[in-house]
Amino acid sequence: MKLTVRLGKPGRTTTQLLKKNHGLTGPIENWNGINGSELYYGQSYDGEPAWKKFLEEGMDETLELNNQGAAAVLFVPTTKQRQLIYVFGYGFLSVQIGFTEWDFGLKVVLNSVYSDGLKSVDSHSLDYKAKNRRVQLGTQGSVGEFDIDIMQDLVSHISGLSSDKNFAKTLSGGESLHLTVDLEGSSLVKKGQEIMAQYEGQTYKTSFAWIDFISPIKDEQLINHLNLAMNQHIDDHIAGGQGNEIVLSFPTVIDMDNLDHFRFNGYGSITEYELIDFDSFVKDYRVYHQQLIHDTEDIRIQLYNGHEKIFQSFTLYKCITTEIEDNGHFYILSHGQWFQLAKTHYEKVNHFFDQLLRSAEYLQTGVTLEQNEPNYLATISGPNLQVLDRDLYYGSGGTSNAVEYGDIVNDAGEIVHVKDGASSSKLSHLFNQGLVSARLLSMEKDFRMSLDKKLTNKTIKSALHLKKIDVSEITVVFRILRKGPNFNLPFFSKIILFDTYQKIKSMGYRFRLEWVEKQ
Repeated sequence: MKLTVRLGKPGRTTTQLLKKNHGLTGPIENWNGINGSELYYGQSYDGEPAWKKFLEEGMDETLELNNQGAAAVLFVPTTKQRQLIYVFGYGFLSVQIGFTEWDFGLKVVLNSVYSDGLKSVDSHSLDYKAKNRRVQLGTQGSVGEFDIDIMQDLVSHISGLSSDKNFAKTLSGGESLHLTVDLEGSSLVKKGQEIMAQYEGQTYKTSFAWIDFISPIKDEQLINHLNLAMNQHIDDHIAGGQGNEIVLSFPTVIDMDNLDHFRFNGYGSITEYELIDFDSFVKDYRVYHQQLIHDTEDIRIQLYNGHEKIFQSFTLYKCITTEIEDNGHFYILSHGQWFQLAKTHYEKVNHFFDQLLRSAEYLQTGVTLEQNEPNYLATISGPNLQVLDRDLYYGSGGTSNAVEYGDIVNDAGEIVHVKDGASSSKLSHLFNQGLVSARLLSMEKDFRMSLDKKLTNKTIKSALHLKKIDVSEITVVFRILRKGPNFNLPFFSKIILFDTYQKIKSMGYRFRLEWVEKQ
């Protein structure tokens, strides 16, 4: 049979692990003779489909149609004041969000599969785009075949082949563990003990040690401290000041065909939105609430379909992405979970950035009164350079695959990429833009010839040697417009810069980082 299991956080009671209005019947205590267990069962939801009334408009009769979701949740106590939660059917809808271990299923899988037995990997980028991605192989393979960037990607779900067929035939896991087993109710306690042994094991460190590079925080006191700091940053934005950059995004893939609009719920707002972003929330909160925020768990983002029915709902907390540097550590909130970057990597990235600013590969290039990239580029001119802002290479992919050559090229063999550095999202775009351009320049003749046609200055053409390119004579430059008095970047932008620097240098290019101080 197929088992779905979650693990409650230490000290959480059954009452806390179930939503307040779960609607299930129970508890049935000591199910199947298991001391301390509790079973709840029933219909997780029961109601008319949203499209029923629409169909009835063209009929003379009433349709007898109902949506129902059979559900059961079985709590089995384990050691260390924990509850294993066995979920059946739609029982997951009744389990309280945030009170189960984020990496439970993930750790069990990594301790139970062959190193080259992975079938599928889900990840999302811990940046301000919060990209969700799933990669599946036609057969099994090692983690290197899934193109995971351990500096930027958080693995949230893995499936693979079990190395012990007595433990499970197949298994996958993220927050929940899914495994196929031959099992009778009387052997559930033994299976639970095996599952806990796999969760607490350290086998994964042999082949999957990279999973701890970014690890979920489980210290409640630290989480509370970070939440208070985050709330303060939100308050700063609401009050009209500046706080840490905060981005809103849905924590799961949304059925956009079903989405008509969404609303912020919890403080009286009635405004409808089509696109989710933090600035919209701040403006909305000011209009309807006019006070500072207290608890992001009390505010929900409710998604409506075209029949004005809520089909999905998330807490504001679950939709926030932000980062906090505190006492020599780096933390990031994503999808309702705080994560900590390994201390060694935090120090490594900061050391790289500090050394870069002391090297010849960094240059402060004056000041500007312009507050954005287009206005700044409009001020750039000279006989030894050419501005290519908004000149794009489309290649065989058409407009959907447009790539920027660069913003400025000059007769020193430099390709300069310019961006207003006011936010991490803009900086991520800058570094990605430069990296993609550098790759195409070194690998694609069509890209080089297209750029050559754009150049009107013979001296610049000669400096770049695009027909017989030597990348070691070309400098990739990132020029960042950012307010002073001292140049610095958000830490996650440093991570992406560190990764970009290594990749560009490995291709053989020269590199330079430049700062233009905005005034």
